[in-house]
Amino acid sequence: MPEHVRAAKASVLPELRKDAMGDLTLHELLVLLALVRRLKTSNRAYVLTGELEKSYHLVCEELKERPRQHSRMLSYLYRLRDLGFVEVQPTTIHPKGQTQKISLEEVPARELEKEVEKVLESLRKEET
Repeated sequence: MPEHVRAAKASVLPELRKDAMGDLTLHELLVLLALVRRLKTSNRAYVLTGELEKSYHLVCEELKERPRQHSRMLSYLYRLRDLGFVEVQPTTIHPKGQTQKISLEEVPARELEKEVEKVLESLRKEET
């Protein structure tokens, strides 16, 4: 769903899933942050798995966290899907495996980015 459509929908149904966000692990939050940042810069309604993984590595580097392996990152992505944060659709099969389109359903990327950053900040405060 394009960003402007999510923004319009969120103004009618503001659903940030704040309660569920508090139950996410650190790396699930990092994957979600990577997704929203990539969506903001791509101006598309979706990102591909490989693009998300690159963005995830950048977010981990920025926050001084060790990125997890590809299969672990995918498990975080599928949990985010199961919790209703993202939609994951298979696309084509490449020689190295299947790529997928990952998108947000109802929440604008900018709003979700702010919420994820708040949760990450509170996690970091708990660690110190």
